[in-house]
Amino acid sequence: MLPRVPGYRGCPFINAAAEYPDPDHPVRRAVTDYRRWFRGLMRDLLAADGHPDPEHTADLLLVLRDGLVVGNDLDDAAALRKLTRDAVERVLTPRAA
Repeated sequence: MLPRVPGYRGCPFINAAAEYPDPDHPVRRAVTDYRRWFRGLMRDLLAADGHPDPEHTADLLLVLRDGLVVGNDLDDAAALRKLTRDAVERVLTPRAA
């Protein structure tokens, strides 16, 4: 969870994506590269830990991360911490087939 600090203006990658919507713009390509790296890191960590579906779970964690960094600026920090724990636990708990 990101702390609320004076001057914090949200995730620089999400902000850059909003400012540069053209997917071919160099800034937007940098955002895409970062997201690809972050997702890959999550996938690799999940796989190393023996998670049964690291690809899909990495996608879920990326979406959750995006929502958290935006919500951190908009929502009550204490409530968001509780929701974050619940969301991550649900994402990381494999479902029975």
